[in-house]
Amino acid sequence: MNNKLEDYVKIYQNVLSNSLCDDIVKELEGISNKFSTHTFYSHIEDKHQLTGNDSLVLYETISHNDVIMKLLWETLYKYMGELQFEWFHAWDGFSRPKFNKYATGMAMREHCDHIHDLFDSKGKGIPKLSIICSLNNNYSGGEFIMFKNTHYKLTAGDIIIFPSIFLYPHRINPVLQGVRYSFASWVW
Repeated sequence: MNNKLEDYVKIYQNVLSNSLCDDIVKELEGISNKFSTHTFYSHIEDKHQLTGNDSLVLYETISHNDVIMKLLWETLYKYMGELQFEWFHAWDGFSRPKFNKYATGMAMREHCDHIHDLFDSKGKGIPKLSIICSLNNNYSGGEFIMFKNTHYKLTAGDIIIFPSIFLYPHRINPVLQGVRYSFASWVW
């Protein structure tokens, strides 16, 4: 049985092909005017807040969403199988992708994915798992960091899955050059 936090962080390489990633990035670039600035929700102040250099986000469905959702399902199935827990072997659903765009200087501050307003189902809570997929390589900086200083290298098409709870703080370092594209999804 696994007993270190890092054991529950898994990277799946080349889940999305390079050509699919290129097509997604081209589509996102074509609708770049629809992106808005990312905010964090403060439960203490009951409002969304900017942190100064946040990424841009897009919650719209794009033409590749069905393919993305199928690949996410297959990757989640693999993740669950690798855990080999009798008491945790399924999920109820997962969110459609939230696309992220990080231009030069943009970052995502350290946080955990306690997203209470994510799901509109009868029950509320936080997601079980977080999924992030990298969509391009032609940028510098923008590293995915977890546990204060552990770098996880993601290239275009790679997916990282990890628990969404407070024990898994993560951030995106500032992009130094180019534009970083990715998407996130959350599992309940």
